[in-house]
Amino acid sequence: MKLTELDVPASVIGYFFEVLLARELENRHQTVWRGNRSKEEKDLVCLTDPGSSFEIKTSGQLGYKVYGNRSYGQKAENESLVKKEKSGYYATVNFYERILTLIRFGWIDADDWVPQGSPTGQMAALKPAVYQYKLIPVSGAYRRLGPVRLLDKVGPVTATELAGLGIQTIGDLIDKQGTLPSHLAKIASANRSFLDECSDPPDR
Repeated sequence: MKLTELDVPASVIGYFFEVLLARELENRHQTVWRGNRSKEEKDLVCLTDPGSSFEIKTSGQLGYKVYGNRSYGQKAENESLVKKEKSGYYATVNFYERILTLIRFGWIDADDWVPQGSPTGQMAALKPAVYQYKLIPVSGAYRRLGPVRLLDKVGPVTATELAGLGIQTIGDLIDKQGTLPSHLAKIASANRSFLDECSDPPDR
C-alpha cells in the first residue's frame, strides 16, 4: 500500500511537515537552524539569533485560517510569561488533501489568539486583523494547485459551474482562454490581486 492511499489525519500531516522542514533546514544550514528539542523551544530554532526562532501552525481545512489549541487564548497568572512563550514569529501553512495551498509568515502576539467561547472548546482562533496586517503570504506558483473553492465568493454552486467549464483549480482559472460568463468574470476580477500572486517571481 502506498502512503498516499492512507487516510491520514490533517494533524499528522502537519506534524510531518514540521519535522521534514526542520530536517531540511538542518541539512542545508547546520550552523543556523535545527528543530526543537524541548517544549520550551520554538518549533524551528535559530542558533545564530534565537529571537528569529519561529513556530509552525498548519491547517488541513478548506480555507486559509489556522488555529491553535485553547491554551493559546488563555491567560495565566503570570501574563508576561505567556507572552514570552506565545508571542513571536510564526510560519502558517494551509493545505487541503494533498495540496499545499498557502504559506504565510509574520509576527503574532499572545493576545492575538481568541479561545472558543464554549468552556469545552479546544481551539483558539486568530483575530481577523492578524490575517490582514500581520501574516505576509508567500507568493508562488504552488498556489495555482489550490481548489477554486478557496477564492472569495466561490461557494459550492459556483464551484460546480466553474467545473463545468473545466475550471477546478486556481491555476485553471488563471489559464482559462476565452470569455467567462459575466457573473463569473466579476468573481475573477474580485480575486485579481490574489490571482496575481499565484506565480513565481521572474529570475533575476
